Amino acid sequence: MLNNNKISFGIVQGRLSYSDQLQQFPQENWQKEFSQAKKIGYDFIEFLIEREHNPKNPFWSITGNNEINNLLVQNKLNKYSICLDYIINNKIEKDYMHEVNKYIDKFIKLSMNNNFKVVILPFLEHNELNENNLDFYSKFLLELSNKFPNIIFCIETLLDANNLLNLLNLAKSDNLKCVFDTGNRVLLSEDLNEDIFKLKDFIFHVHVKDKDKLGQNVMLTTGLVDFDSVLKSLKKINYKGPFVFETTRGKDPIKTAIENKDFINKKYMSLF
Repeated sequence: MLNNNKISFGIVQGRLSYSDQLQQFPQENWQKEFSQAKKIGYDFIEFLIEREHNPKNPFWSITGNNEINNLLVQNKLNKYSICLDYIINNKIEKDYMHEVNKYIDKFIKLSMNNNFKVVILPFLEHNELNENNLDFYSKFLLELSNKFPNIIFCIETLLDANNLLNLLNLAKSDNLKCVFDTGNRVLLSEDLNEDIFKLKDFIFHVHVKDKDKLGQNVMLTTGLVDFDSVLKSLKKINYKGPFVFETTRGKDPIKTAIENKDFINKKYMSLF
């Protein structure tokens, strides 16, 4: 997504709207976010499928997807990534015909049919990865990636870099990659730069956020993440993907989104 030294920026759906929840589909404001994103210089919105099924999410209907496509064209935005938060609350099972597995299958088919390029899979909470379940999830991911070769699957996880690398090697597939989440990683690792170099062959997507020592999401540069160092390491591994903001909104979501994009753009472009 980086061409001719131009950075591609995305923002998670809902982060341009007021909400008392950090991660929430903007049910009353989702259409407006398209024009807002374009106006402030973003290239795409990372679509969100909630932790529990929301039949009112436009993704699930032909009419809704037609409206999405019209808004993308009107505002000259890309259709790029979509995140399946549903698996945070709903356990993947060994039985392929289990309702959760069928839901995932339906979601991916719709994503593929609607020309999404990247599917974000957050393996957290009910599907949290650990050393004891890597074999099961590696087989699941390999089957998934083989079944849908035209989708890039990016894993989001709290696994340490070594175990994540192990998982990705176990389920090795050209369309299986990982998300590097700056806020989550800073709480897991003593050296984010070392993690970046270890995972360099698999980092396809970056979520930008900052966290404090209590694990709370905070405004960029007020937490633990050393963005100068992280961006230099991403530049060294020749990272070509987008920067997607999953940041706290602050008092003014639009103002925050502008400041965050300008901050990362200035920092990263200064490295060229």
